[in-house]
Amino acid sequence: MDDAVIFVESMDIGESVVVVESDEADMDVETFYDGYLAAIMVEEGAVAPVGSANALLAGRDPPR
Repeated sequence: MDDAVIFVESMDIGESVVVVESDEADMDVETFYDGYLAAIMVEEGAVAPVGSANALLAGRDPPR
């Protein structure tokens, strides 16, 4: 069996989660929710289409 490295990145409301770069300016984008970083869908430095998801944030509490 292979070993796995698992990490949990906690995110809080208002925390900067990504920087959007354009020809005009660089803008920090903040999260609107508390939770944990569940998946990174766009690699650092990659270009993503406008409106596409770049990561998934899982809630702190399980669904009821």
